[in-house]
Amino acid sequence: MYQGKRKRKRPIRRRNLLNPVLFGCLILLTAANIIIYAAGGTEHTEPEQPSEPIHSQEAPPPLTLADIRAASFTDIAGSEPWADCVRYMACQGIMGGAGSGVFQPERLMTRSAAVTALFRMSGEEAPPYGDTFQDVQAGDWYAGALAWAVQAGLFDGFQTEGYAFGPQEPVTRAQLAMLLVRHAAYMASRAEGAANSCRPSDAALDLGSCKDGSSVPEEYAPYVSEALGLGLFKGMVSDTVYPDLPVNRWQTAQALTALSALETGEPLAAELAGALQAGSIPGKTAADHDAMQAKVKDSDPMTADHKMRVASLSKVSVGMAAMLLRDRGVIDLDASIGDYWGFPTHNTRYPNSPVSIRSLLSHTSSIPMYGDDVSRSRSAVEARLRSNGYNSLQPGSVWSWGYNNYGFAVLGMTLELAAKDYLDNILDKNLWSVMDIDTAFEGGEIQAADKLATIYRHGGSVGRSVEAQKNYKRPSAPGGSGSSFAGGLTISANDFAKLLSLLANDGTYQGLRLLSRESVELMETRFDQILLDGTYQALPLRSQDGIYGRARLYYHTGSAYGVYNFMSYDPETGDGIVVLSSGASAARDGNGIYAVCGNLARYFYELTASQPATEAAAELGPVSGAEGGNG
Repeated sequence: MYQGKRKRKRPIRRRNLLNPVLFGCLILLTAANIIIYAAGGTEHTEPEQPSEPIHSQEAPPPLTLADIRAASFTDIAGSEPWADCVRYMACQGIMGGAGSGVFQPERLMTRSAAVTALFRMSGEEAPPYGDTFQDVQAGDWYAGALAWAVQAGLFDGFQTEGYAFGPQEPVTRAQLAMLLVRHAAYMASRAEGAANSCRPSDAALDLGSCKDGSSVPEEYAPYVSEALGLGLFKGMVSDTVYPDLPVNRWQTAQALTALSALETGEPLAAELAGALQAGSIPGKTAADHDAMQAKVKDSDPMTADHKMRVASLSKVSVGMAAMLLRDRGVIDLDASIGDYWGFPTHNTRYPNSPVSIRSLLSHTSSIPMYGDDVSRSRSAVEARLRSNGYNSLQPGSVWSWGYNNYGFAVLGMTLELAAKDYLDNILDKNLWSVMDIDTAFEGGEIQAADKLATIYRHGGSVGRSVEAQKNYKRPSAPGGSGSSFAGGLTISANDFAKLLSLLANDGTYQGLRLLSRESVELMETRFDQILLDGTYQALPLRSQDGIYGRARLYYHTGSAYGVYNFMSYDPETGDGIVVLSSGASAARDGNGIYAVCGNLARYFYELTASQPATEAAAELGPVSGAEGGNG
């Protein structure tokens, strides 16, 4: 039996916008290349909106902290660092709730909602809407606000193709910077003493010093630079902009509060804006880059973006896809998989114990553990399911556990048949594209094919060439084959570290809710019975207690064709490690983890164990150039 929802003794992690420390290591031992790298959607609908924008010509009375804290939303905890900014925006009538006493802070901010909030801040009247955009009608609730924004110059050049506004499209960080800066300039031009209206923040950031400053699109770079300098992104950006990442409602509330302080000088807005902090504090880990790199020996630099087949780490992404579909009501974890295949399928020995998605995720499905020589085509898999080809063990029972690659082939196909779409598309739409991740379950579908790395076996022979990896293509239809789901995910350490940060941060990435907290807890839900090898099985994560100096780690290993890989994170501290290796030995340490991975994991976890939580949230950049010793 499962323990049920995991009981978290720690308080809910409040990481603001930065990810925990995550080390993603690509180790190509035979070819002597290495890098250590650390890294810190969903379909949304707009909350209910009033039929007419909230608007008043009367200046609101001065607000106090006590005033705004009297305004409450049931989905906002008082301990949230952004809660007061949300309440301030609500009390000012700039951002409304979503009905039923909720604010929905984690929903993405749409263009229509953003332009309405900025219009409300102006205090001006809306001109008539003149059919400027083909996808906006005069009767739309935001049409007047949009007409004002066009007149004020906020949306000059912002149209999409065909003069469409895209009212339900999410606003990216770069676009929000443009809107904020243009709004500030417009309001300054209409105010007395305009020359003093826009002033640099005391904690100004420099775009040139941001890690990804050069990647900001040219048309947005001046606005992002000014937004940083004016302190408008103080609660969202520390040292990395992520210009294409969408913003959610609480992030927008922070930025609008800072804009209000800039434009009006209102004391409470200034107080709240002054307290904003993105949460990046240089920690002990950053100071130990050299020591970390020296731990991995006899290596030459490799970029953080090289791609390799990560073997069974792929199962973690399949688990994420399952949880995304569960969040959307597409699947039931405990229903029979026959519901999605279109015919009855069950182990006749146990008619009341369905072969379910949950049992496949936990390797307890009672589906035989076929070898790699057995076909994973849809017709072959379907024939076995129809023939009642199950073993004598009860589906879903911990006593039926057996690590099952073939089971994950069936699982991936089941999910695709349920969704009527490829898992790559589901994950790309909801996670990968939002997080700027270039990955695929088939190596031939990778965009940056020039970044594929040759996989070496221990001793130097080639396990999988780059050309061989390019030949892996997706099947002609969703659910057509399950050959890639147990181990075909091809990804860089950098990008896998982003996925790991999503789990370590309870389903959020850079402040955005991409996976529900409940789904992460489900992935971490362990059988209460320990397995014979001293580990616990979760969905589909593995877990051990008292490992590498940590009370509990969730992890997964992977090996195939010469790679020995490892991902893990500590749910209490929120830090984690990704190790991708090629050419190493298959030797294991005392915890059953491949030694090349376990030795590094032990070192890094011990190194970061004594750091305060705020320091452990600091983000690392690439480390390279280690010399000496044997790999």
